[in-house]
Amino acid sequence: LIFSSKFSVLFPQYQENYLRESWKIILRIIRPYGMKARIDLSLGKMEVKTTKETRDPFIIFKARDFLKLLARSVPVQQACKIFEKDIFCDIVKISSFRLNKERFLRRRKRIIGHRGLTVRSIEIVTGCYLLVQGNTVCCMGGHDGLKMARKIIQECMLNIHPISQLKILWFKKCLSKDPKLKSKSWENFFPSLRKNKSKIEPDSIPGMKKEKKTIELKSQFYEGRKGDSIINENLINIKNENFISSIKF
Repeated sequence: LIFSSKFSVLFPQYQENYLRESWKIILRIIRPYGMKARIDLSLGKMEVKTTKETRDPFIIFKARDFLKLLARSVPVQQACKIFEKDIFCDIVKISSFRLNKERFLRRRKRIIGHRGLTVRSIEIVTGCYLLVQGNTVCCMGGHDGLKMARKIIQECMLNIHPISQLKILWFKKCLSKDPKLKSKSWENFFPSLRKNKSKIEPDSIPGMKKEKKTIELKSQFYEGRKGDSIINENLINIKNENFISSIKF
């Protein structure tokens, strides 16, 4: 080993007690990979670096992700799975969407769902572990599952309910098991989610014809009233002229 690589990760103050209590367990997890870790409680920082005993050069990135997950309140028992072969992590920042506080809280709650059922269903469909904490959502799993989970979370923050994407993913999962449908297109099986921006014709909607007729009748009625008023004015003028001519001076 010629050079030593190291990464440092900041953690929030509310995680200080948990990290202090579980630091010995964290060191036991990191030591077999030939790395060293230390924690600075005054600066709120964790650091990991390679040593002469490090054999895998990519393991430092896994250790960095391990510390990131711990900083985002992922339990140690779950975060240590990041060292497995085909497990990766993705931290989605939901605070990047420009929303006011009430709307942000409502949409974040929509990701969690009632009693955490929506998060659980996303985990089942994507095969990933999800944790919603503060302004971020931590995801752990394979590459394909992380892509799907990120898409669902981002669309939920854009006011698209997660259930619509979950239905499509579930259909794909079921259709992929059938060998007859692998070569065919699956578009007919999916629900249409696009908004129809075409102009609505009044004849295509029931009840619009009646409204149109009533509007026409009202316009004719007002025009008729105007015409009647003009005729009445002319009659008054004619009567006045006859009255004036009948007077003898």
